[in-house]
Amino acid sequence: MTINRKLTSVLLQALPILLSAPTAVATPIPFAYTSSEMSISVAAENVVLSPWPNMTTQSITSLQGAAVALGPQATETYHEALGSATVIVNPGPRVIEGGALNRSSEIARIDLAHSTLARSQSTDALFARVMVTGAARIDDINVEALDNGRPPALSLSWSLTDLGISTQPSASFAYMSQMLSIVQSGFDATGSPVSALIGSLGFSFVSEDGQLSASATDLPNSSAVRDWLGSLLSGTPAAGSGFSVHLSMNNIANPAAFSFSLSLDHLEYAAEAPPAAAPRLGLQTGSLGGNTQAVWDAETGLLTVDPMPITLLSEDSTDWLDPSYVDDPLSTGSLKLDPLRLLSVDDGRAFFAGGSFQLLSNRGDVLYRANTPSFVFDERYVDEQGFNLFAPILNQAIGDANDSDWLSAFARLNTPNSLLLPELFISLDIPGQTDTDWGSDFIAPIGAVLSFAGREYRSIPSPPTLLLLVVGLVAGRAWPKRMCGANVTAGTEIRFPSARADRAQPAHPMLTRR
Repeated sequence: MTINRKLTSVLLQALPILLSAPTAVATPIPFAYTSSEMSISVAAENVVLSPWPNMTTQSITSLQGAAVALGPQATETYHEALGSATVIVNPGPRVIEGGALNRSSEIARIDLAHSTLARSQSTDALFARVMVTGAARIDDINVEALDNGRPPALSLSWSLTDLGISTQPSASFAYMSQMLSIVQSGFDATGSPVSALIGSLGFSFVSEDGQLSASATDLPNSSAVRDWLGSLLSGTPAAGSGFSVHLSMNNIANPAAFSFSLSLDHLEYAAEAPPAAAPRLGLQTGSLGGNTQAVWDAETGLLTVDPMPITLLSEDSTDWLDPSYVDDPLSTGSLKLDPLRLLSVDDGRAFFAGGSFQLLSNRGDVLYRANTPSFVFDERYVDEQGFNLFAPILNQAIGDANDSDWLSAFARLNTPNSLLLPELFISLDIPGQTDTDWGSDFIAPIGAVLSFAGREYRSIPSPPTLLLLVVGLVAGRAWPKRMCGANVTAGTEIRFPSARADRAQPAHPMLTRR
């Protein structure tokens, strides 16, 4: 038997460099945070547990993050990413004693605590993001069915002391997920070994620009997780304290001796990136130099764009078409952008609310999709790079049937600890105007490029699991693919326990500036 404990904690801070003039705050200063602290009790009943079974436990935590700033030192602007993860697996006393478990008896307890925080001190470029993960494994719990006329069973109970997720109404994204799976192993009537997944359950929360959604995965014939989420989001007293499930284990045990294993995976992620003009670096795809037009309607405040043919596909911001991507499905594809709605004009900059944009293959398949809720019109880089509309990307997904080598290279750079942030760069050639007041209708040529924003170009080795897939594909707003079970949208944040006085501000164990 092994007992493992793992703790990870880090502070990432990016101080600005003198590159641009001070900017006025026209949109909320972004932040995103998550926090959780809970215990999961694993209990068994109607089994005989041998003393000192060949049970092993393992806990694993990881943290990846980056903070990159681009602004004047005089404003003390910087971006900050903080995270921590703790996972402890403790076998229960009956594991040592063994014997018959007629009633539900705890055989292990998993204690875990995680937190993330991404925040900025202003609306200056660029970003902060952090991802923490925790995993617990309990393997080879060897038991025999107790001859008492009742089936062997597991009881799993969640007890929460802290749960929080929140984002600002602009330029912020946060995600939390947890999944527990149970595998039972034994022998069939012929003596051949068999193993089967007998149950999975979990939950997830997504908060983007102040809007919260939740998803539940329940055991068959159970609604415990869904009911807990519903009560939690509706504000029912004591709803956040936890939930319990009961699972029979008489599925494959023949003869009576069998074993079972549990695996728990927990992930939390926070990111912020204010809409701001930023240098373009690295890979690029999109449409420039074509005949695509944008239509500005001053009365409705909408900027609409027709689909754009892809004319750029390269690994360098100075190349148009890399010969290695001539046969890539994106090479003759297209880019679609939702209409932009004007929100405000401040000191020569204009702020827009967007929706999403897609990259389509030459067959019409959606290969990439990203949420682009915030745009800024800013002319500071128009002479140097030709772009004046910018949209940082925090929530994105690659399509399931993707065979684009360019998108694979893009994903390898899009990791939590990368110093590059995916961004949509737009060139809007407004006729006869330099500093528009957006008070008159116009039709103007437009181009758009998906690339990276950053202070420097650096290739970052990717971890085994790309954040692009971890976060994007399970966030329903970014891709039409959700976890099985219930989906709930309510309010703007979760804060449990809600009665605590310190919840008046976003509660986080690391909010104190270091």
